[in-house]
Amino acid sequence: MEMVRILPVDRISTLPDDILGFILSFFPTKEAVQTSILSKRWRYAWTFASKIEISNYSSNVINPNSTVFTYNVLRGNCVSCLEELELEFSSNHNSRNLRNWMNHASLRDAVKLSLDFPLHKYATVPTSFFSSKKLEYITLGCGIILNAPKSVHFPSLKSLVLYDVHLFDDESLGNILAGSPVLGILRMTRNRLDTINTLNIQSNSLTCLLLDALAVPFEVSDVTVVIKTPNLIAFHIYDWSPKEFKVDNFPSLLYANICISDGLSSNDNTLAGLLRKLSSAECLILGGNTFEVSLI
Repeated sequence: MEMVRILPVDRISTLPDDILGFILSFFPTKEAVQTSILSKRWRYAWTFASKIEISNYSSNVINPNSTVFTYNVLRGNCVSCLEELELEFSSNHNSRNLRNWMNHASLRDAVKLSLDFPLHKYATVPTSFFSSKKLEYITLGCGIILNAPKSVHFPSLKSLVLYDVHLFDDESLGNILAGSPVLGILRMTRNRLDTINTLNIQSNSLTCLLLDALAVPFEVSDVTVVIKTPNLIAFHIYDWSPKEFKVDNFPSLLYANICISDGLSSNDNTLAGLLRKLSSAECLILGGNTFEVSLI
């Protein structure tokens, strides 16, 4: 009986470009681009990926090749709407790169943006970025100056994470919150160079609020923190000791975690006032010198 040899069929390569791009979106961008050497069919398949994820933590020295690679990927990508743009580097970058990449996220209607890299100097955010209609998730982990104008328009923004971001003035954060009607999560890590007098957090949509300090110990600051979030469900504060808390009641609060470390609880009256407002929480966790505060 004659044996019939069945040749393998490459069915994946016959898929449409958008399907190949969807598959490659699950890989880091560097690996997705490497598939271009497989065959002529795969040469430009990576340009249809809806997610761009570039990470380089291998060196503290700026890598020109990495920067060029990032720009080439952004230019080559041809999807009309990016699901995600995530850039993480250990080396310093200049303000031009920051502004270009943020503008790119805005122009390409990115849904999720994450930027985490140090800058040579503090840099401001391009004004056009504050009118990004499709952005739902923003994470800024680089030393930028957040100078939000009055006319902020983030109609889809659900989560905002700011790590070591310098607030330009007392109004910038308030402008962002006012222009983000569906924002549910706000996480801020304090910047040691902030010169604001008031941190104004007012939002009817906010359900989760996290305020963290940097790892370096801080002294009690001269900042007044105003919190008016009637629908807040979860509240976390760690090593943040302002001059004064001005807070409304939290009728919907389920979870609160308050931790003030040694040397940060000299403003006991302010902290006690905050704890009274949190007394309705179903789960209240206290840590650090918080235990030393009298509520009487």
